[in-house]
Amino acid sequence: SVVEACIFSPAGRHLVGAMTTNGLGELTVWDWESEDTSQKYVYPAHTGPIYSMVFSPDGTRLATGGSDAIVGLWDVDSMVCTHTIDRCIKFTRSVS
Repeated sequence: SVVEACIFSPAGRHLVGAMTTNGLGELTVWDWESEDTSQKYVYPAHTGPIYSMVFSPDGTRLATGGSDAIVGLWDVDSMVCTHTIDRCIKFTRSVS
């Protein structure tokens, strides 16, 4: 796996890594306040590397963008991608 980006949630409880494994983009989430920081949760996210991600100010949503030219909007509580924006022609290098 290749780490493309890492960010902390606004409250600092979770560390989210954008990982590329076998060419596919995955979100890896660690509970930073847990005693066992080796425990992680992995979510398939994009059909290519994830280049950028950002939390909403209140920490309830996460936006991801990557080489597949799709922006994913995630509900953080359930870690489900609830919306996508796929009108991009080329890869998405930055979301904000």
